[in-house]
Amino acid sequence: MGFGSKTKDLDELQEQYGGITRFQIFVCIGASYLSYATAYIHQSGIFLSAVPSFRCAVPPLDDPSFGLTEAEIRNYTIPKNLSTQKYDSCHRYDLNLTNCDVNLTCLHSTNDIISCDKGYHYDTDVYEKTTVTQVCWTCRHHSHSMSYH
Repeated sequence: MGFGSKTKDLDELQEQYGGITRFQIFVCIGASYLSYATAYIHQSGIFLSAVPSFRCAVPPLDDPSFGLTEAEIRNYTIPKNLSTQKYDSCHRYDLNLTNCDVNLTCLHSTNDIISCDKGYHYDTDVYEKTTVTQVCWTCRHHSHSMSYH
């Protein structure tokens, strides 16, 4: 079917096929209702599966009485990859933090690196809780997904 020299606009085309009927209005309203009703379900995956920034929890140093900033805690306890200049969120230095006092005498330099053994500390500025933080799908999930690719 070729295009003639005359072009028809949408109104003329609809009139040629019978105009807008109640059935067409019903279909449009029904499709709109279903679109709005399911939009929340589709969008919820974005918020539920969000992975906020995280690091290994270091229970004595996470206490506000130590007066450490998040950057200082990362610097003291989390190994940094020198080539990428990023901290390794899934590991920490093997520090004996059981007798740590406010003077931070427990922080002595060590090269031993261990996996997070006290859980994780999540940044709650954007999301208070997500499925990832509740089920702890951070480092274990990341290592599994990397092994399959």
